This record gives sequence, C-alpha cells and structure tokens, in this order.
Amino acid sequence: MDKKQIRSEVLKKRNNLSKEFIKKYSEEVFNILINSSIYADAHVIMSYMSFGGEIDTNFINNHILKSGKTLILPKMMEDGGLAGVIYDDSKKFNDDNSFKIKEIDGTHADIKKIDLIIIPGLAFDLNGSRIGFGKGYYDKFLENYSGLIVAPHYDFQLYENIPSESHDKKINYLLGGSLKIVK
Repeated sequence: MDKKQIRSEVLKKRNNLSKEFIKKYSEEVFNILINSSIYADAHVIMSYMSFGGEIDTNFINNHILKSGKTLILPKMMEDGGLAGVIYDDSKKFNDDNSFKIKEIDGTHADIKKIDLIIIPGLAFDLNGSRIGFGKGYYDKFLENYSGLIVAPHYDFQLYENIPSESHDKKINYLLGGSLKIVK
C-alpha cells in the first residue's frame, strides 16, 4: 500500500470511532505514559491539540500542566513550518489554519529544550516510521531534534511496514496498549 491508500484506510476507521471510545481509550493510553520513566524525567513536553477522531490529548495536556511541567503546543507557520509555542492559559485558542486545529500565539520554545514530543500521525510501524497528512510540518520541525518522540495510536494505525523517505524523522516509542520502544 502507498501512503495515500494508508491515509484513506486509517481516516475511514478513525472517523467511525465513538466519542466515548476515544475518551476512554485516550485516558488508558496516556495513563501508561504518565506512569513511565520517560514522562517522569521530562520537564518540557510538546503535545498537540487533537481533532477528527485522533486520540484525545485533553487528558495528557491537563496532566502536564497539573504536574508543573511546561506544555508546548504546535503552531503552523505561514512559511509552511511548525513552531512549538509555550502554553500560557491567558491566551485564547484559534483555529484559523488549513486543518482547523486549535492553536495559540505566544512565545516559541527552543526545540533543544523540549524533553519529550507526543506526536500525532495517521499510521506507524515498528521501525519508527510515521505517516502524517503529507504536508511535512513535523518532519521539518524535527530535523534538529534529538529528544524522545512518542506516538499514541489505535491498533488499526499500526502497520508492519509503511513507506518512508530519508527525511522522515523516526519515532522512539509507540503508545498503544503498552509503551513499545521502536528500532
């Protein structure tokens, strides 16, 4: 299967999930992360604002803040890049971007100071490859990142092997029914 077919297959399945299932599964998955040493050791964590059937990040984002850790959220830039913005609850969310994802304006974080990135995606494999929506926002953003990357996923998003390019940044951990290290 090529990337386009995989995206279509996953979106079809993801769009059929109930809100109750998403909420319950999301809390279960993120509880696994919360109880891990990689989360305990991280002080600055980049997450994302979920949309369209993605694993719900409200639970983990709130936990990051309640734990006294720094929450970084992505913001799509006009030049096609991505920035990590330090969350500040005084800011209002907006969704005036091409995906209609909630974002905030604010101070951009130094990527070298981010300990852990929780990354969205449509498909993943055991080699650490990831397929997103195909715009390359995260691949460009992660070019100079050397910290840990965790990918929460539903079982149907995990493939044995997916196509990848040399510029694709590999993930370190898959977060589904357990936290798995990928090679």
